[in-house]
Amino acid sequence: MEDPKYSDLELIKKAKSTCIYVDNLSKSLIIKSIGTYIPIGEFMEIFNFAIQVCEEKSLVKTVFDKRSLKVFHQPSMEWYFTIWKEQLFEMGIKKHIKILPDDFVFKSSVKIGREKINENFPNSSFHQTEIIYVNNIDEALLA
Repeated sequence: MEDPKYSDLELIKKAKSTCIYVDNLSKSLIIKSIGTYIPIGEFMEIFNFAIQVCEEKSLVKTVFDKRSLKVFHQPSMEWYFTIWKEQLFEMGIKKHIKILPDDFVFKSSVKIGREKINENFPNSSFHQTEIIYVNNIDEALLA
């Protein structure tokens, strides 16, 4: 069942594995996974489109709701941190909210992946961003 809060948000774009929403009240961009896996091509396309939305709507934070995901993909995560977040950082967007699936293996994979990215990219600006983990969209919009 979908979060009731999503019905209150502005749907900007729907792809096969993701949707982009905007919450104008909190000035938030929300990317919600709707599939169990996001192919890297779609991942990059939707996140690049999201940059345009952030610029056009002067948004101040991002939310990535990954609860439907079952597969962790390290190359996507690396691109997300080292390319996408760098572009948002340059735009002044430094707050990123994550909603992870309730899956120990997925969460462990994210942790290990982040450690590897931190080690391989010690001087990237994503280290200066705020990353907050929450349980649902309501908490994300309030963070």
